[in-house]
Amino acid sequence: MAILKTAYDPKREGLIWVRAKTQVSKLLSQGHGVLLDATSVSRAKRRPWIVLAQGLEVPAYAIALYGGDGPSVGELQQRNAERERTVPAEKLAEYAEGWEHPSVDEGFAGVWTVVGR
Repeated sequence: MAILKTAYDPKREGLIWVRAKTQVSKLLSQGHGVLLDATSVSRAKRRPWIVLAQGLEVPAYAIALYGGDGPSVGELQQRNAERERTVPAEKLAEYAEGWEHPSVDEGFAGVWTVVGR
């Protein structure tokens, strides 16, 4: 289920995440598995999802698309140029600068890292 499939719009960001949290909570409480595709580059951004899963007593796993120190701004710019709908340049820099690799220390039951295309 896709909650929203549109270009990034900072005016709608808060509403989108409230809606996502409501839907994820509902699905998990009904026993469904959920894959949340989000650019959660920092521990702080991931924490609410881990807390939600722990509160429902289900394991949370992370799939990191970059290893180690994360993506460079140059790599993000290159991939962004290949997208149909691009991400604003300032967001790319924010992602690269704020990268923290997911860890079981933050509450994940496991972390998988996928490197490459």
